[in-house]
Amino acid sequence: ASTSISSAYGSEAGIMADSVLGGVGSGAAIGTMIAPGIGTAIGAAAGAVLGAITGETKKFEKKDEFFKSLVSDKFKEYKQDYETSLTSGIEVAARREKTLLAFNTLFQGDTRGAQAYLDQVLKFATETPFFYDDLVGMSKILKTFGYTTDEILPQMQKIGNAAAALGHTPEDMQWIATYIGRMKATDKTMLRYINGLMERGIPVYDYLSEALGKTKKEVSEMITKGLIPGTKAAKIISDYMGKNFAGSMEALVKSYGGMSDKLSEIKTNFEAIMGAAYTEERKKGLA
Repeated sequence: ASTSISSAYGSEAGIMADSVLGGVGSGAAIGTMIAPGIGTAIGAAAGAVLGAITGETKKFEKKDEFFKSLVSDKFKEYKQDYETSLTSGIEVAARREKTLLAFNTLFQGDTRGAQAYLDQVLKFATETPFFYDDLVGMSKILKTFGYTTDEILPQMQKIGNAAAALGHTPEDMQWIATYIGRMKATDKTMLRYINGLMERGIPVYDYLSEALGKTKKEVSEMITKGLIPGTKAAKIISDYMGKNFAGSMEALVKSYGGMSDKLSEIKTNFEAIMGAAYTEERKKGLA
């Protein structure tokens, strides 16, 4: 009977039925031994009450064991997540500490300026579809090619919008920054730079033709003869990218993939903060 009840109404109902029916049977047997008839009835009633109490006790014990097991499992799960996050955070914090040292060199020993710039990059990373490490890599390229601190973020904004619109990878973004940076740094507009940009979907000839008031053929001849200064070409291409692809990053970051990436980036930033706090104390011990 208790098996059928468990099947129909669940294990707790089965436990109660088993205890009550068992109590009724035991109580009735004892009552019969004392006084058949009335004793049997009284014994059965007393057994039912005792069985109900026993059933409730068993149900409580089962819930208690389940609760303790659940708490234990959840604590182990939390502890494992915490340890994983801390390990990840330590790695990210160590990497970002090295990045600060590298930018300290690029900023000619201006640690405060380097940190302030990297804080801007971190904010830029949380607001755009691109990751902090990728933006740091592009920042190094632009800084190396002579862009000032105030110019780097606006330039990355233009390149980022183009990359978001054209579906480029972080590697493509770095190549775009490199080709434009080389033109700016050398003041030469070379075909290999132009071709590299064209291969990545940047309509360079359209931009230069419109800006200079020349046909594409004339622009090509001017490039071959070295008649277009690299600084001028770099600015034209960058400005047109910024205008033609404006808003592309904002649209991409609102997509499902973009939002998922940003959530991942924010989680990484929290882990990095935790890792940095840990490593600062740990360095004292290491010293």
